[in-house]
Formats: sequence, C-alpha cells, structure tokens
Amino acid sequence: MSPAPDSPARVLVLGATGHIGSAVVRHLLRHGYSVKGLARAPSTSTRGLPIAWVYADLTRLRSSGDW
Repeated sequence: MSPAPDSPARVLVLGATGHIGSAVVRHLLRHGYSVKGLARAPSTSTRGLPIAWVYADLTRLRSSGDW
C-alpha cells in the first residue's frame, strides 16, 4: 500500500467491525488515511478509533433508491 498523500485519502471500509475489517481500519489509520466505517451495529473491536461511522444493514437494501 502506498503512503497516504499530503491530504489524507478517504476510505470507506465495509464490515469495519469484523475481524478483517477492523484490521484493515487500523492499518489505514496507521498509514494516515481518513476512514469511514460501515457496520450493522457498534462494536467493541473498534471502540475509540478516530473514524466516522455509518450504521446500515446492506441486506435490507432492495433497490438502488435505498442507497
């Protein structure tokens, strides 16, 4: 992964509270990226990390209008 540019690139991580997603979030933060996490619900696995959150259940989206 390339170093983050001068102004931090923004990354949306789907499943940010999961085992792999939370590791990806931590990696991105260590490398200077601005992270937004998407998850179904809050989790202790990422508590206290400096990221913005979007809570949604993607399985409930039925059409592109739901986005």
